[in-house]
Amino acid sequence: CENLNRCEIYLQLTDLYLYHDLKDDSTPAKPELICPGTWTLEWKFNYKSNMKTYRMFESIESNGVTYYLTKVEISPISVRLEAFRMPQDRQKEHPNDLLESLYFEDGSILTVESESSSGVRNGIFIDSYIDVSEFGNAIDADAVKSITICGKEIKLH
Repeated sequence: CENLNRCEIYLQLTDLYLYHDLKDDSTPAKPELICPGTWTLEWKFNYKSNMKTYRMFESIESNGVTYYLTKVEISPISVRLEAFRMPQDRQKEHPNDLLESLYFEDGSILTVESESSSGVRNGIFIDSYIDVSEFGNAIDADAVKSITICGKEIKLH
């Protein structure tokens, strides 16, 4: 999907089928043709990004380990965090669910119950991703004024 913006998109669909598996894994799904025909969709992909990216160098403590938050990306449907820890801590367990809450300009708070995904590369680089399914609704990325990670509030504006 790199360099996709401002490109002409061409999509052709032929015969739409609905597959009924009848909740039975032992038999193949039964196709049902629900709409015969061919459709061609064309449009110019030209969308402005609504993601807010914040670069920083904030230290965060968790379970006796210092993490350094370097990037926060907030969009209407997700929040992504990047951090790292020192090589001598690479064997230590990393905290799950780094992001605890989002604070909005209007004073409202969105508590985050769990991450959608997270990972550690080389025992040092931490990635955390929370998507809209965890939020319940899309959020206004422009209205997020701060976040809380491991009990520490980090201002974004």
